[in-house]
Amino acid sequence: MNRTMLALLVVMLALIWSGCATTTETPKTLTEADNGTTLNLKLGGTLTLRLSENPTTGFSWSITTTDGLVVESDKYAPEHTDRVGAGGAHEWVLRATKEGTQRITGIYKRPWMNTTGTEKTFELTVNVS
Repeated sequence: MNRTMLALLVVMLALIWSGCATTTETPKTLTEADNGTTLNLKLGGTLTLRLSENPTTGFSWSITTTDGLVVESDKYAPEHTDRVGAGGAHEWVLRATKEGTQRITGIYKRPWMNTTGTEKTFELTVNVS
């Protein structure tokens, strides 16, 4: 085997090895349609949770997570900025920081009102590995 072929073989093996060593996950965006489901996520991976919301009515989402999920971003985005009172979506970006079964729970209600059990809720199980 000549030097050129050997060098090419080493470069090809290095490219193959580096591709195996690095796994990139496509960010996952979840909505109300994902309520009650289970998601698998790699440690350090992120997910985006996007739930419809209209805070002009007094209603807003409040979410809680287990300690293996960290909220990196929490924002509200109106759908129509030219319409007074129009709704939009609340969006959270969460990162998996601990392996195991993690949970996200949410409730859509007026924060000053008592919880009655009839509120809209959201639940998601996240298996982090």
